[in-house]
Amino acid sequence: MPIRFIEKIMMSSRAAKSKFSLAMKFNILTISLIMVTSLVIATFVIHDEMTHTFQELVDNGMSIAAVASQYSEYGIYTEDQEALMEVIESLAVEPDIAYVCILNKEKHQICYKTFEPSIQIPTSLHHLIFDQPQQAHYEEYINQKDGKRYIDILTSVVSPTEFFLEDVKQPHQKLIGYIQLGISQKGLEERIHQFLLSTIFFTSLFVLLGVVLTLFMTKRITLPVKELASIAQDISEGKLGHTIKIHTKDEISDLAQAFKQMLKNLRIYRNQVEERTGQLKAANIKMKQEIKERKETEKALRESEDRYALAARGVNDGLWDWNIKTKEVYYSTRWKTLLGLNEDDVGSSMDEWLRRIHNDDRKKVETEITAHLDGLTSNFQNEHRMLHENGMYRWFLCRGVAIRDKLGKPYRMAGSITDIHDHKNAEKQLLHDALHDSLTDLPNRALFTDRLNHASNLAIRHGHYLFAVLFMDIDRFKMVNDSLGHMVGDRMLISISRRLEECLRPGDTVARFGGDEFVILLEGIQNEKEAIEITDRIKKRLSVPEVINHQDIYITASIGIALSEKGFEKPEQLIRDADIAMYHAKVNGKDRYEVFDAAMHTRAMARLSLENDLRRALDQEEFQVYYQPIYCMKTNRIKSFEALLRWLHPEHGLISPEEFIPIAEETGMIKTIGIWVLRKACRQIRLLQDQYTASRPYTMSVNISSVQFEPSLVHNVKQVLQETSLDGNSLVLEITESLLIENADQAVTLLKKLRKLGVRIHIDDFGTGYSSLSYLHKFPINVLKIDRSFISRMTHDIQNTEIVKTIITLAHNLKLGTIAEGVETDHQMRVLKELHCDSVQGFLFSKPIKSDDLDDLLKKEEAFYKSELSV
Repeated sequence: MPIRFIEKIMMSSRAAKSKFSLAMKFNILTISLIMVTSLVIATFVIHDEMTHTFQELVDNGMSIAAVASQYSEYGIYTEDQEALMEVIESLAVEPDIAYVCILNKEKHQICYKTFEPSIQIPTSLHHLIFDQPQQAHYEEYINQKDGKRYIDILTSVVSPTEFFLEDVKQPHQKLIGYIQLGISQKGLEERIHQFLLSTIFFTSLFVLLGVVLTLFMTKRITLPVKELASIAQDISEGKLGHTIKIHTKDEISDLAQAFKQMLKNLRIYRNQVEERTGQLKAANIKMKQEIKERKETEKALRESEDRYALAARGVNDGLWDWNIKTKEVYYSTRWKTLLGLNEDDVGSSMDEWLRRIHNDDRKKVETEITAHLDGLTSNFQNEHRMLHENGMYRWFLCRGVAIRDKLGKPYRMAGSITDIHDHKNAEKQLLHDALHDSLTDLPNRALFTDRLNHASNLAIRHGHYLFAVLFMDIDRFKMVNDSLGHMVGDRMLISISRRLEECLRPGDTVARFGGDEFVILLEGIQNEKEAIEITDRIKKRLSVPEVINHQDIYITASIGIALSEKGFEKPEQLIRDADIAMYHAKVNGKDRYEVFDAAMHTRAMARLSLENDLRRALDQEEFQVYYQPIYCMKTNRIKSFEALLRWLHPEHGLISPEEFIPIAEETGMIKTIGIWVLRKACRQIRLLQDQYTASRPYTMSVNISSVQFEPSLVHNVKQVLQETSLDGNSLVLEITESLLIENADQAVTLLKKLRKLGVRIHIDDFGTGYSSLSYLHKFPINVLKIDRSFISRMTHDIQNTEIVKTIITLAHNLKLGTIAEGVETDHQMRVLKELHCDSVQGFLFSKPIKSDDLDDLLKKEEAFYKSELSV
């Protein structure tokens, strides 16, 4: 028998008896310690509960203040009392809130409310300075009137100032105000009082139970332990025939069963030891052989690892090798270098990689790794952001593949990471450039269309959702480019872009469609009035002059408004409708806005149809030239003709020039039509000159559009004069005064070249433009044509007669001739004679007539003139 084992049992038995006696002596001491310990624990528990409850109350107040700060942002911006009171009233459901105060960024009260009587809102925290967004502070506050305790919380309210594409860059934030809350501690004090009573009760109960349990366990454990100690003494002396009769159904019973099993095992112990000794000798021989083989395997493995390490150092990617069974990962030196880490900064766990992945990317990486390990993918490849040692996140491409056993279960996975940060930034910039205007950095047509489609989808899903599209065109922007240069024009466009951004709400979009056209998307508006208010804000902001090169430049714009409530099939139709409304604003005088209606679209379609017909009119010979004679006041005879274009439409009949000339000018067709009219008129006057005597040198007047007034005009006039063999003195070109003033220097140059050809220059519709009279002496002109609006009002308005008199006197002082247009009554004729007007034309003498009727008109005049001479 194992003597040492039996000796240990004996020693344990004696030690048990000694310890049992000692335990009995300390029972009373134990009970005392339990009582003291219970009281100490109760004290700490009460203190901890007070601290925890106080902090919980503070945290709850902080959370409420943080939520309230998000919903009060708009109200603080605008100091809207009604909006702020709605935020305060929403906090009334919180039972612990005693008062709420909203302050602006200067910490002046904007709006407040108290929920308990006799409360003075403190200002003790107002001296704090908030350097970071969303900061909050608190301190305890004792109300002077009723002595109650409150927790005074002050938190900052911030608002974003710039937005970009999602996940492109973090917005900057700025402080706009504060939220101040008062949390009552009345509930805290009641809660602590109840907890104190409960703690005292349960502590007393625990002490009582401890005393009863100690007495019970002492009696239950003493007798079995004594019996087992006696049996252990006999076993140590070699007496193995004992029968143990202990059935307490606890650990003592388990110990008795162990003694029974020990007696049985002791009998076979020696045989087992001898048998095991033989087995150990054989195992020892086998182990020596295995150790030898293992040393050889380790040597080969070291050589393989050296080759692997050399290859890892030679590649540019960072390598990793994950032993799935041991959960250890090898990270190459290059892997660590790519993240700015030293050799000893990284451990060997998978968490070293995963915890550096950006929170937005980590879940996807883990999901794809799991999918690959489960055999759902052939390899693992993912692009994600990882935290560099410099504190910045960089983009990496991670690739890997798992190695599986015969059963297909992965036991190892290896791969690499590649730094693709510069590539991703380039992609990001390319995407930004593709969706933004290069000059103003505003969204372009593609991005605007995308956001318009999003708003359209919202309107489809939510029938009450309303949005608007504003189409804006800068008035007379071409004049800025032509006079001050394109660099100044670009600076103006950039300035206009920034002004438009300032006028819009968060979530609205302003885009540049090219040139001086801007399109604005107003999302989530309430009604048409709100869209008009924003438009008025834009017009007011644009009215402030832009100072460029020490010069004030005033900006006006024509704006069209199209609302989604008007009904549309495709989002692009709103852009079209807003464009149509903008066109009406420009036609109706510029520097204004128009709201689209269905009638505008009808007129636009009619205009488009007219434009299409206009393109065919010249080829199909639908144009006709009519001629109105101009009479000399001294001789009462025809001295000249004015060529007037008419369009005989096959369906609509005779169309007024006022309808189709503006379209021809906008489309550029006026150039071709103008040359055709010039050629037709020159041929006609040449024909009249050939038929009648040289003593009657008739001239022909042709109107020149602003689109035609360019350097090529001189070449075209010269070519037509040569084709028709017409002397330049027989041709008169009529030009409006506004056309001359818009680019005076170029006008002087062109007019001088035309005068060299012998062509005479008349200023048409004089008095209706915005030119200064001081410019007249600069231009080589011959005649001022007084506009028909002044002539028609001479009958009833003496003031208009004075205006006509002034124009005639001015012209004569400048040695210029005068022609009065639109003369229709004898009274007008008599007044013009008295004012010494040189020539007249109008319905009083003749309406515009076709070329076939010119011969009859001149023959009648000749006959009348001869009859007058004979009398």
